Amino acid sequence: MALDANGPYTGKPDKPVELACSINKEAYPPGAFFQYQWYVGTTSVETDGNGKAEYFWTAEGNYSLKCVATVTTSEGLVLSGSAFTNVAIEAGKPTAMPGGHYRGGIHGGNYSPIQFAGNHPDFVEDEQIGKITVWEWTFPNGSATIYNPTCKFTQAGKYTISLKVKSRYGKWSVPKTAEVNVIDGKIAGYVRAADLRTPVKEVRLTLSSSHVDSNVLAQIAADSDWKLNTTGDGGLWTLTDDNGYYEFAHLIMTFLPHKHITTHHGDTETQRKIKGQISYLNVAERRFLEI
Repeated sequence: MALDANGPYTGKPDKPVELACSINKEAYPPGAFFQYQWYVGTTSVETDGNGKAEYFWTAEGNYSLKCVATVTTSEGLVLSGSAFTNVAIEAGKPTAMPGGHYRGGIHGGNYSPIQFAGNHPDFVEDEQIGKITVWEWTFPNGSATIYNPTCKFTQAGKYTISLKVKSRYGKWSVPKTAEVNVIDGKIAGYVRAADLRTPVKEVRLTLSSSHVDSNVLAQIAADSDWKLNTTGDGGLWTLTDDNGYYEFAHLIMTFLPHKHITTHHGDTETQRKIKGQISYLNVAERRFLEI
C-alpha cells in the first residue's frame, strides 16, 4: 500500500499542527472504503475521512508520528498499511530586556542600592515565546535570579550589567547589557521660610534627590511608620512635631552619612529659629546637618 504521511512537519508550542495522510485512491477499484488514523506515540488522534488531523505539543522537541490507513474493497477485502514521519516543535527565542540606563549612588553613602527591572513575569513578548520563567543577571560584584533585583555599589563609576532570560518553553535569549552610572552626590533638604511663622509645629521638611529609585523611597517611607512621605518627584517629606522639632531618628541611618540637609531661609530671626530647633538633636544627628 502506497501511503504518504506528508512529513516532516514543523510547529510552535501550544499551536495546532495540521497533519495530512494520503493514499492513491485511483489504485483501488470503485466502491472501496478508506479509513485513516494518526498516532502520536501510542496516543490516537481524531482523524477525518480524508486523513487529516490536528495536534499540538506544549514543549519544544522532535516527535514521531504514525499514520495508519485501511482500505476495504467492495468485495470485502481488507488492506492496511502505515507510514511514519516526525514533527519538530520549536519556540521563538526570547529577548532579554535589562532596562536602563540606570543611575544611582554609592552604597553606605547618600543613596540606596540600585533597583533593576528585567522582563516582567506577566509580560508575553510573543505567543511563540511565552512568559519568562528564569532570569540570570550578572553584576560586577555578584548575580541574581529574580526579575527585579537590587545591587549595591561601593565606588563611583560606570558599570556594565547583563541579563539572560529563559522562556517557559526552555528557550534561552542571548545576553543583553545595560549601563549603570554610579555617582557620589548629595541630597538636599529645605524648609520654606513662610512655614516658620508661629506656631512652628507641622513645618514641612523635604529631602529631595534625582538619584534614588522611587520604589526605594516608598520603602523608606513605609519603614518609618509613615512618619516620612514621598513627594512623587524623587523626594521624601515630613512635618515637625507639636513642639516644632523634626525627629531624624526614623530616617534609615545608611542614608545619612555625607548628606547635607540645607534650609532656604530669609531673615536672621528665621535662621535663629532653625538653629534653635536643630540644637535639640543629638550629636549623631547634628553632625550630618549643615545650616
